[in-house]
Amino acid sequence: MSTILTGMWLWTQYDAMLTRMRMKAYNHPVPLEKPTFPTDTVSILILTIDTPDDFTNTLHSCLASQPKEIIVVTIRRDLARVKSLASPVLEKAGNVPISILTVPKPGRRTQMALAVREATGDILCFVDDDTVWPSNHVLPYLLAGFENPKVGGVVERQNPDALTPWEVAAIRKLSSNNEKQMLLHASGGGIWCLVGRTMLLRNAALKSGTFLDDLTNEIFAGGLLQTGEDSFITRWLRRNGWELFHQDAREAEVFTEVKCDSTYVGQLIRWRRNGFQAFINQLFIDPGFRSIYKRDAYFARKLAEEFGRPLITLIHLIGWVLAIMNSPRIAPLTATASHHSIQQFFSFRFSMASQEDPGLPYRGAPFPTKWRRNHPRSKNGCLTCRTKRKKCDEHKPVCSSCTRTGQECVWPTQENTSQRAIPEDGSSYQPLGASGTSTDSAALQSASRSSSPRAAPTYGNLANISDNSRSLYQQYLDVTAEMLTRGPCVDGNPFIHYLLPLAATDTLVLDCILAIGGAHLTVNDTTSTIQRARALEVATRGHYATVLAGLQKLLSYQTGQIVLPDEHTGPPTPIRILLILLLLCVYDHVQGHSRGSMYHHLKACRQYINLLTSEPTPSNELKHLKGFMLELYAYHAIKITITPRGFLSDEVMEIDPSVYSLDILRGYKSRGFLLGFGQGLWETVPEISQLVEARREEENRGIIATTAFQEQYDSLLTRLEGYNAFEEDTNGLCSREEQTTAVMIYQHGLIVYLQSAFHPDMLAAPNLAAEIGNRVEQTMSAFHSLFISESPYRRMLLWPSTIMASVARRQEHIHVFRAGFFARASRSPSAVKMGARIVELLWSDPDPRAFGPRGVSYIMTKHDISLSLC
Repeated sequence: MSTILTGMWLWTQYDAMLTRMRMKAYNHPVPLEKPTFPTDTVSILILTIDTPDDFTNTLHSCLASQPKEIIVVTIRRDLARVKSLASPVLEKAGNVPISILTVPKPGRRTQMALAVREATGDILCFVDDDTVWPSNHVLPYLLAGFENPKVGGVVERQNPDALTPWEVAAIRKLSSNNEKQMLLHASGGGIWCLVGRTMLLRNAALKSGTFLDDLTNEIFAGGLLQTGEDSFITRWLRRNGWELFHQDAREAEVFTEVKCDSTYVGQLIRWRRNGFQAFINQLFIDPGFRSIYKRDAYFARKLAEEFGRPLITLIHLIGWVLAIMNSPRIAPLTATASHHSIQQFFSFRFSMASQEDPGLPYRGAPFPTKWRRNHPRSKNGCLTCRTKRKKCDEHKPVCSSCTRTGQECVWPTQENTSQRAIPEDGSSYQPLGASGTSTDSAALQSASRSSSPRAAPTYGNLANISDNSRSLYQQYLDVTAEMLTRGPCVDGNPFIHYLLPLAATDTLVLDCILAIGGAHLTVNDTTSTIQRARALEVATRGHYATVLAGLQKLLSYQTGQIVLPDEHTGPPTPIRILLILLLLCVYDHVQGHSRGSMYHHLKACRQYINLLTSEPTPSNELKHLKGFMLELYAYHAIKITITPRGFLSDEVMEIDPSVYSLDILRGYKSRGFLLGFGQGLWETVPEISQLVEARREEENRGIIATTAFQEQYDSLLTRLEGYNAFEEDTNGLCSREEQTTAVMIYQHGLIVYLQSAFHPDMLAAPNLAAEIGNRVEQTMSAFHSLFISESPYRRMLLWPSTIMASVARRQEHIHVFRAGFFARASRSPSAVKMGARIVELLWSDPDPRAFGPRGVSYIMTKHDISLSLC
């Protein structure tokens, strides 16, 4: 053992010598006379919970550097305390705006995401609420690191003031961190971690990618992470090609408060936990030990050493204990003590045994005090009970449990039972787009169409849904699937009859369904406890993250970056990738994603829609699935092209020409589940969107007067005014009256949307203002009749309601729209709630620009919202 300890000591000395040699290569930059980023380009962001008393000093030291703005993000519980501590600084702020924002729930990553969204500076500077800058030189010296255009993040030098033994331990920890950061930067240009006490980030590095989505949706060991944001940012910047910098100049030194008592141990444990999560991610997931080793072997070795630090420490402890016990002075004492202990132990056992009855050879286990009925396990129960994992008494035709709960009692047929054998290859998915289909797929599709949807959970993957995800599935089955349809079709509800059989054999489709159901459940859940709501959110985001990871693998397989697909992800067929992308659009609609993700999903869909429409008609098993995907794409593409855009105003969404004519949907049994009326109106949308974009480009060039597109504009208005809904062919599944009402609403909405593009100020022209008022009045009865009805067309009113509500000025009209937005609020997707919020913001905004579709775009830009009104 002494040999092992000696070897470890020699290795430590060698590593220390190597460290000293590498540290000589470190040089810190100094600020330039005319820096690329002066202090007035910096947004200082402070995240605080349980705000300390020294927070006022933190704000004072930050304000002294004269940044562009200071943004404080806290929770509602601490808002009053934060305002109280910040009030002395607010009085002296001068030209530096100080904003105090709140998030509904505690969470570092949630707070960070809000701060990044609201920040406007070129450099984002995160500062802990207990950190103090001792001079005005701190910020300029940190900004000097950004003179290298490849640097995406800069971290500071830390210096606590130690008074107690616990603070002494803290200062040793922080001093060690300074040396490690400087050493690693000198070695390979990287650093250990962008520590959050004072962390500067290039804004362009964060807002140009998927940073916010990745930050708030990182999953570790099945749980949603809210801590470890500094290590995540470090990994994310490295992965996206940015370099990191550690400024070790004395001028960049900051002071931080450390724990003065034994609570420092708890803080150290939390740091170590977050560090281990980061080590595991870097070594095994992102980017992996091999990738790190190729870039910087020294950093890779240090990372592996830190990961194995507990084992190394344990070996040290065992080695020292054994060495001490075997030393000449201690060994005789330990041997005597061990001998006496063993002798006493056996004498005690012997005396106990002698008191027992010699007739009993041994003492067995005690007789059980609880008695359980012996229920033999059976697979002959009804499907409803098996879905709920409840014991069924197998009483036919309706079991006792279904009689008591009033549910439909569905029994498996002999045919279905015999066809549920597991394939020999053990695969858990059926490839979409394959030329042939298995008997499992056929049985699943026939069973799902012929029986109750509640029979579906007993097949394939659906039978193995975890307890945490079962409520998500039940929400999708009972509420969400119906809410997603916008009209009846011959094949019933495709979200049930098409997707559930696929989910039974395709885990990615199942994760999409669970994410959609979970998103719908969480946005409308007002009765669950905080723990329950948190668990639902974690489960939902877990499925969403799994879908994103699976989609990334599928795209990597297709592009040749990865050669062999794994069993869980399945084959990268184009029809499968397209279906996943479209279901992600559905998720964004239900979840109310305000960052424009649907635009990117639909843009990617265009690559596969061409393949889908150019390929020959597939087999009967997939023929109607093709129609389902075509209509799903057409619906979302049509809606997003005529949705007023917010901060994504430069992004133009173009509909694939293959769906310009909706005749492509003829012959499919799913036709009408989204676009079941107004075919002529929908087919004018591509032309309207192109004309509106052309007019936008003219305005950007300064052309305000009558334009070259005036003739096309007048022609489109005439066609929209003269559109007759009674000339259309219908599938006869919905009343002509309801279709006519929905057509009339969209007819006026499209006219107002088109007029807004050619009239920057719609209220400046008295005749146009009066005409718009008449249009709102004409649609009131139609809106009211659909708002209170059970027609599926009621779920089509988000876009026209938002457009027409934006031009409503009379209180009685506003009252109708407000009632319509909040009707059935407990079942509405989050996009409807977001649409209602946009309209309320527009009505309450005194700015004259807050009127009409342009006003909707103005509100979305002002409040940093990008949403598809599907």
